[in-house]
This record gives sequence, C-alpha cells and structure tokens, in this order.
Amino acid sequence: MWRYLLILTATCLLNSGCGSSDGSVTTDAEDQKKAAESVAAGDKSTSKQHGELQTVIDRTNDLLKVGNFGQAMDVISRAMVNHPENSSLHRIRAILHQKTGQSSSAMTDYTQAVRLDPKNAQLQDEVGFYLFSVGEIAAAQKHIEQAVEIDPQFVAAWNHLGLIQITSGELTKARKTLSKAIKIKPDYVDALINRGFAAYQLKQFDKALADYNAALKINPDAVNAHNNLGLIDYEKEDFESAVANFTKCIMLEPKNPKYFEHRRMAYLKLGMSIEALNDANQWKQLQQRSLVNQQIARQPANAIGYLARAELAFREGQHKAALLDFDRAVQLNKNLPQAWYGRAKARFELEEYNLVIDDCSRALSLNAAQPIYSLRGEAFLKLDKIDQALKDFHAAKRLDPTVAEAFLRKADELESLGQSDAATEYREKANSLFPDLKLTPNAN
Repeated sequence: MWRYLLILTATCLLNSGCGSSDGSVTTDAEDQKKAAESVAAGDKSTSKQHGELQTVIDRTNDLLKVGNFGQAMDVISRAMVNHPENSSLHRIRAILHQKTGQSSSAMTDYTQAVRLDPKNAQLQDEVGFYLFSVGEIAAAQKHIEQAVEIDPQFVAAWNHLGLIQITSGELTKARKTLSKAIKIKPDYVDALINRGFAAYQLKQFDKALADYNAALKINPDAVNAHNNLGLIDYEKEDFESAVANFTKCIMLEPKNPKYFEHRRMAYLKLGMSIEALNDANQWKQLQQRSLVNQQIARQPANAIGYLARAELAFREGQHKAALLDFDRAVQLNKNLPQAWYGRAKARFELEEYNLVIDDCSRALSLNAAQPIYSLRGEAFLKLDKIDQALKDFHAAKRLDPTVAEAFLRKADELESLGQSDAATEYREKANSLFPDLKLTPNAN
C-alpha cells in the first residue's frame, strides 16, 4: 500500500541530496523500502477504512501517472475530510505538495503526520531528509536524530545523519556516524562512499581510498566511488587515472553533466584540448537539460518546463521523446501555440501528417504565424492535398523549391484533367521560381 507515491517521494528527495560541485555522496534504495514500510505500518485503519483508503490511493496513483497533480490533491484532500487524523494521508499530501513545489504546505502536513505518529522512525527520517533537501539543516538533524533514537538499527537514518554532518562541516563526527551505519550493515555501499567523502574533505586520502575501494568491491558500478577516486587522482596529479575513472562514470551515467566537466579538467591537464572541447560541449548540452529537469521537478504542473525539454530533445533529433513532452505541455496548457506547433513538428518527423495538420490548425487558432502555415502546407503536400498546401504556402509567404514542386504537381493534376492551359500556368509559376526544378515522385 502507498508504494508508488513513496517511491516518487524518495526519488525526489534523493535527487536533492547532499553533494558538492566536486565530490559525490549517496543514498540508496533502502530509503525507498523503509519509506514504503513506514506508511504501511502507520496505517492503523479498520478493514473498511483500509479499503476506502486503498481506493483513494489507487485513484491518486492513476492521476499522478498522467501528471494531473491538481486532481490528485483534490482526491487526497477529500479523503482527509473523513480521516483528518490519519497520519498516512497527511504524509501523502505532503508528498503531493512537494511535487507541486509547495514546500510550506508540505511541511505543514509533515508536521501533522509526525504529531499523529511521533514514534515512527521512518517518518521522522523522511521528514528530516526532506528538510535537509530544502536547506533546513538544523531542523533536519533534529528529526533524523529522533529516528535513530527510536530505532538505533535504522541504517538509512544513520547515513542521512552523516550527510547532514558533512554538510555542516562536522567531518570527523560524520565519519564516526557513518561508521555506525557500516557496523550495522558492513556492505552498505552508500555509507562507505559517504565516509570516504568525509575523509576526502579532510585530505585523508588513504582513508578515503580504502572506503571507495571497499564500496567498489561490493558494487563495481558505484558511480560516486569512481567519481571520487577520479578526484583523488586529480589532486595527486595522476591525470590519466583521473580520466579513466571519470570515463567509467560517463559509461555508467552518460547523461550526468558533472562527469564530463571533471574529465574536461583532466584532459586539459594532459594537453588534450580537442577532447576537452568535446567534453565542454557535452557538458553544456547536458547542463541545459539538467536545469530544465530541475525546473520540471520544482513546478511539475507548469507546461513551460516540458516545452523547454521538448525543444531540447527535438534539436537533438530525439523526436519521440520530444513528442511526449510536447504532449504533456499541451495537456497542461491548451492555450500555448508553441506547444501545439512543437508537437506538430515532432509528428512531422514521425510522418504522422494528418495529426500534424490537426495540431497546426489548433496552433493557428491561437497565433496565425507564418512558420505554422508553412509546416501545415508541407503536411498537406505529403498527403497530396495540393490545393490546401499551396494555400498555406501563400499564407506563409513562402517561395522555395518545395513550393515550386507543389506548382508542378498541380500542373500535372490539371493536365490529367485535360486543363492544359491552367496546367501551363502552374508550370510557368514553378519555372519562375526555380527554372531547373524537376518533379520528384511523392513518397506517399
């Protein structure tokens, strides 16, 4: 019960986790598991109430899947009218507030959830880590300390407490805290990496290397361990090894701009300027996408973020991905002509010409712009609707080989109907634009 929502929450929080522009600290899937267990444990409803609440959550999940956060919030809020003292409902609504960027409202519901279920260690940890993610470090530490006091074996909470201490500059204390997590769970990769990061910040490179290598022995694909090893290599001026570690990071997470920037710096130290320039270009492209993703995370109900990400994907030739985001933008705001036009562009590349016409027509009803007429004209031409194509090309004030080809096709159509004079007129129009143009067969 509640699992889908809680996984979304954990993901949101983890993506906002502690770290710097240089090194990496981590949290892991254990947090998600504990969160799911916590909500289930916190639900003390009767069998009938349980069924009612499950229906509410199923409906909420369906709405979340299509990005309809407003209706999801309405469903939860209505359920709370009948169950105002249900800690789990407050907790779920806090999650929804987070997803829509309403941090103050999220904290209000989290406060209520804690009031109703103060001995829930996982809830205390979740609230603390949320506060940590929004920069409320002192308050976060208080909740997570409560979590480990309630459940001293709660390894994820010890890990989070260590992250807070790293952020606060209490590096020696952080290593001791993270050692408690590792004592409970010796194969806890995230705690090993974070303890190593604290040692790295203290310039205790031997201790950092020991922790990173221990983490990699357990999980050879632990990307933050490879990244942090690369940073130690860089500080030791072993730039070839640094490049190797950052390259491993890129293989594991090819869309993370940080690793391209780190490798670029190492390439420059090796005098490999072309490789450094390539990484700089990759960093710029990925950083743009990262910023857009952050905007979407902050305002998931705002169409502009999806529109920006769609344009990036379209420019990169990822037309299916672009279509998905243009579609989301249209769903969120049906009065954005650029969203309809963008979706039409993506559909044109995917050869969905009838749908291109529909989207362009909707965009034109909002903004009669020449590029929209031009695109719709091309879609009409692909479908051999030559009269409509020529009408749109005229509205677009377009004169190019595509228009000349449309004139030639119209001439052939008229010739087949026995209207030779009219056909000649259209051929002359085509020749006046591009005298050497020859008609090419329509692929459709």
